[in-house]
Amino acid sequence: MADISASDVGQSGKLFDTATGKIWGAFGAALLVTAVVHTFGGGLGLPMQWLLTVGAFGAAAYFVAQETGRALGGANSGVEATRMRNAMQGATTNVMIADNDFNIVYMNDSMVAMMRNAEADIKKDLPQFNANSLIGTNIDGFHANPALQRGMVGGLTTTFSGRITIGPRTFNLVANPIFDDNRDRLGTSVEWEDVTACLAEEAGAATVAANNARLKAALDGAQTNVMLADNDFNIIYMNETMIAMMNNAESDIKKDLPKFNANKLMGTNIDGFHKDPSHQRTMVGELEATYETSIVVGGRTFNLIANPVLDDSGTRLGTCVEWEDATEKLKAEEALAETAQTNARLKAALDGAKANVMLADNDFNIIYMNETMVAMMKNAEADIKEELPNFDADNLMGFNIDGFH
Repeated sequence: MADISASDVGQSGKLFDTATGKIWGAFGAALLVTAVVHTFGGGLGLPMQWLLTVGAFGAAAYFVAQETGRALGGANSGVEATRMRNAMQGATTNVMIADNDFNIVYMNDSMVAMMRNAEADIKKDLPQFNANSLIGTNIDGFHANPALQRGMVGGLTTTFSGRITIGPRTFNLVANPIFDDNRDRLGTSVEWEDVTACLAEEAGAATVAANNARLKAALDGAQTNVMLADNDFNIIYMNETMIAMMNNAESDIKKDLPKFNANKLMGTNIDGFHKDPSHQRTMVGELEATYETSIVVGGRTFNLIANPVLDDSGTRLGTCVEWEDATEKLKAEEALAETAQTNARLKAALDGAKANVMLADNDFNIIYMNETMVAMMKNAEADIKEELPNFDADNLMGFNIDGFH
């Protein structure tokens, strides 16, 4: 048994000249790591161990295995070539190989499938494109400026990554030059990736993210106190006014909820605000429209407006709750109601009083006269007109008392 170097295998491969005049054995010099020759019944075999860095190099390796095997004429080498071919043909990386004239000489199965899938779109820019007839065609046809591409690809000494758009399709390309061990250029391997769907998804996600950012910015600065909870009723968002309200009410809320901490509400469950969480869960969890209620916690009264949050397909994402601390407003309303009741009682007392009563505001405009006052003015109207010709007992409300002087 003898060791054979990469150089030896490369030279052996050159013994075979393919029908198209392409010397494939030389591809092996850059890719073959080790090769060991075994003799089986007098036949020379070539079992190989390969290091394949990328799918595109694997394609080149396949040709090495195939053509070197034919050159040496060993039965085992044919098995190895078949094994390599099957591996490359079944690879999910889309691989294309072109010769030094930029003519396509190989495409693996996934590459062919990708081109067939994209054919209708590619034809929008390249009407003559035929995915089934690419072998032998020139890659210039894929580029708007072939001279530029030829200059870049033809001068490659290392990996080159680029992107092209054909019709509505966008492809990422990774090109690698293929050299023999004498650094003679043999061709170019190109990995193709159709990123059209991925870019559309990214663009959609970016649009959604931008919209969400705008909505969040609007909510952050809103005067309404907003809280969002997920489908498990865990708090996932509170705007600034909501946080401020909770901080302001914390000491009162702790009267009923001793462990309440306004600074640690994110991630906690809203069940903690309710005496009967199951009842609230049922109502809120089944919401299909706006629901309004009030809760009292620690002497504070909160008005709540809950709305379900749905995605475009109608799937429930969570719940949005607007909070209003109505405590002070209710106190003010109660005070006003009490004052109104007091005033009503006073008015009733004055209305029935025997004394003639008139009230004027700070500008001396008449705002009230009881019944006896009105009766007295009507009784005296004729006499008063002798001094005040424009006097009218029926239109004294709003009249300024200066007119009497």
